[in-house]
Amino acid sequence: MRNRPKISEESKARLAQLLNTVTVSLRRIINNQDRIILHQEYDNIINNLKFENIPPEKELITLYTEITNKMAQLRLSNDERKRFLEAFEKNKKEVLWEAMRNVQSYSLEPLVFLTSLAQNAISSLFNYRDMKPKLQVELENSLWELENEKVDEINLLWRKWLSVSLSISGKYEIESVYHAVVREQHVDTYLEAEVDPDIHRGLRQFERLSDYDEFRHSFPPFWLAFAIRAEKAGNTRKRNECLSKFFEYHQSILERDPVFGRACLMKVRTILERNLNIREEKVREVVEELLANADKHLDITDGESRIVISALYQKLDYIERAKSVLYVNLDNNVDIEITKTCMESLYWNRDVAESLYPLLAILVGKKDCVSVEDLLKLALNGHEEARADIGKFIHASGGKINESLIKIIDDSAKAGNDIAMCLLGLLYRSCGNLEKAEEWYLKSAEKGDPDAMFNLGVLYKSRGDEKKAEEWYLKSAERGHADAMFNLGVLYWSRGDEKKAEEWYLKSAERGNESVSYTHLT
Repeated sequence: MRNRPKISEESKARLAQLLNTVTVSLRRIINNQDRIILHQEYDNIINNLKFENIPPEKELITLYTEITNKMAQLRLSNDERKRFLEAFEKNKKEVLWEAMRNVQSYSLEPLVFLTSLAQNAISSLFNYRDMKPKLQVELENSLWELENEKVDEINLLWRKWLSVSLSISGKYEIESVYHAVVREQHVDTYLEAEVDPDIHRGLRQFERLSDYDEFRHSFPPFWLAFAIRAEKAGNTRKRNECLSKFFEYHQSILERDPVFGRACLMKVRTILERNLNIREEKVREVVEELLANADKHLDITDGESRIVISALYQKLDYIERAKSVLYVNLDNNVDIEITKTCMESLYWNRDVAESLYPLLAILVGKKDCVSVEDLLKLALNGHEEARADIGKFIHASGGKINESLIKIIDDSAKAGNDIAMCLLGLLYRSCGNLEKAEEWYLKSAEKGDPDAMFNLGVLYKSRGDEKKAEEWYLKSAERGHADAMFNLGVLYWSRGDEKKAEEWYLKSAERGNESVSYTHLT
């Protein structure tokens, strides 16, 4: 009898996992008949495999090439992908809020809230099927419908892959050592359990599937899916057990492995939940490695998870790493509003985690869930809507606001925050102390704040000094301040210069301005 080729046990493990990963990925596409799922599986799994560490089997490589060519023909075009991601980003905040609606922000420490955010983070790879009903309202069916004949073609390739997998398994005696290739009858059971709306029924299905070697040893994503299902069921003991199994059996078979990235972040959560000090040397080493791997492997759309990573890097005093993680979001237009506010928090050395809950509440129209203190912190971090609301609050109160709020503004202004300087000027103006108002407006304007420049213009106009008012209105308008543009129009109109007035009115209108806002005490 001809000798069978010999490979190491580690190579057998990698080969079994690679074969099973493609098997499950193709079957997921066939079952869903969805081009968006096809695109995600192609990008994150099929076209992302590392073949260099497995035996160079010609039949396998030829079939794999045929599969990738077919999927490349069917994946989304650049324009379709852009439209999908725009719709996904638009809807993900509400889905996240719904997932976290039972979290009481003010009773939680920031790090504890971070664990909740990480648990419920939304990415297109993990949450697309949950969000599909919302997305269907905005996107035409042709974007995701996979025609029956195309499904049949993929199904044929899948069956070929199953046959080749069994052949290679026998050739290298994979199933003689705890490893196994996935059987057809088990794949659909796994995929159904993964999305079963009955959490506990799905959990029982996972428990039964864990008896089979192809899932137990040879398809680590099974263990993460099991862990996620157990977590949703409130069974943290089972979650931790499954997570340990994931890391025990995981092999590096993907260039970028989003499932591994999610598992790393879940592992960090278990550390935080145990109230371990992440600055303690041994804990810190583990957390740093997990964060680095999560950052490297997470799906591009997994912006909220990157925000969690950034906040934890801040806790570890790695500010440049924290910024670097956020730049991934900014460069890919993912979770832009939240990310920008977090970047401001890093700039002003404020706790990134503190601002996340109130910011999310504002973004989904739930301002009633946000305290004035949290609104102020957001304003000081550069969130425009929060700043506008705080300005309204100060103006309406006539400067008579809570002492703790005054202290936050005063401390921040003295620490060099230009927004706090401007708000302190507004506070003095509301109290009638125009000299102090001018002093703080000037300090803020010197640091480049256009709202402070505008308020200086208003202040000088109220004193009858039109020359100084015009000077500051112009400086503010040059930085895009719509109300400054409007007031320049008013100023030039009063002088009879209708041409200049019309020019500035038009510029103000182009910036979306309809009237002078609350902060501008005309």
